[in-house]
Parts: sequence; C-alpha cells; structure tokens
Amino acid sequence: MLRGRQRSVMGMLIEPGGVEFLEVCERTLRRLPFMESQLGGFKYDPERGLDDAQRELLLENADAVRFEFLD
Repeated sequence: MLRGRQRSVMGMLIEPGGVEFLEVCERTLRRLPFMESQLGGFKYDPERGLDDAQRELLLENADAVRFEFLD
C-alpha cells in the first residue's frame, strides 16, 4: 500500500560497480547516515564523497535495487 492505495511494483537489481549503483549508494548514505555501519563500517563524508576503499567495501557488502511501479 502506498498512500492508502494498493500498488504493484517490480524490483530490479542494479549492476554492482556501475555509475547508477554508486549514485544510489551515495544517496542512501546521505539520507540514512547510520547505514554506513551496515555497508562496511566506514565513515562517510557527504562533502568528500566515496573514496576508492569505500567503493570497494560497497561492492563487497551492498546491493542496490531499483523499484518501478507496474500500475
């Protein structure tokens, strides 16, 4: 249910390591800073962005899913 209405959605795994994958991970970390402990235990700095070591940890520990409404 979304806003009191039944909705149908499909989730699709985003290709790990691609631009979209990293953008989704960064957006998530900006909105939900506590997730850094779930995604490798690193300290994310939104002003600096992800460094190479953090990207590697995300590739090892994270999946990203894009949801699309079917109705």
